[in-house]
Amino acid sequence: MEEQKLVLKDSVVEINFETEQVIVPEEELRKAGYVKLADDEQVVNKVELSEEEAKFMKENRHLPFLRQEDRDFARASFRYCESREVGEEVYHKGNRLVQAYFNGYTVKKEPRYYIKLPEWLAHNTNEIYLNVYKTNGYWVLDDRFQVGYAQTQFVQSKIDELQKDERAKGLDLTALKVRVPNNELTD
Repeated sequence: MEEQKLVLKDSVVEINFETEQVIVPEEELRKAGYVKLADDEQVVNKVELSEEEAKFMKENRHLPFLRQEDRDFARASFRYCESREVGEEVYHKGNRLVQAYFNGYTVKKEPRYYIKLPEWLAHNTNEIYLNVYKTNGYWVLDDRFQVGYAQTQFVQSKIDELQKDERAKGLDLTALKVRVPNNELTD
């Protein structure tokens, strides 16, 4: 980022040596073309959104916030929230989306898990994990290293879906899950 300097001639400024801050009178700032937006300064934090909310933001962030004649972000976010929430939750979720529109956002990653199968299934000394082929849904018992054609890291909703499968009969996949360390997460 390029450093910007403001040169003020014949001006009185206040310097706080403890905080290393320079305080410039408001009228001097106006003369230099700066505008004071508010009496108090505030630090804004990015809003943490779910992956679904982030997808909505990505698709709608380009919209103007409020425009009478066109589609705008305010109406789109209200419709989005109404279709997913009820009561006061519509307001709260909508408020978070508006804050994300102006302040930016980060995506909260849903925890991912391996399904580590019981030791009696292990051959040699290697641990055995559930792998699901992405193309045809076949289940394979293998290591936990995810490759392009097989998925080994699952979110809880996917584990719940797998639990309903006939092949999971007699297994409690939720009891077998092991959280994926952050350094092993894949998208």
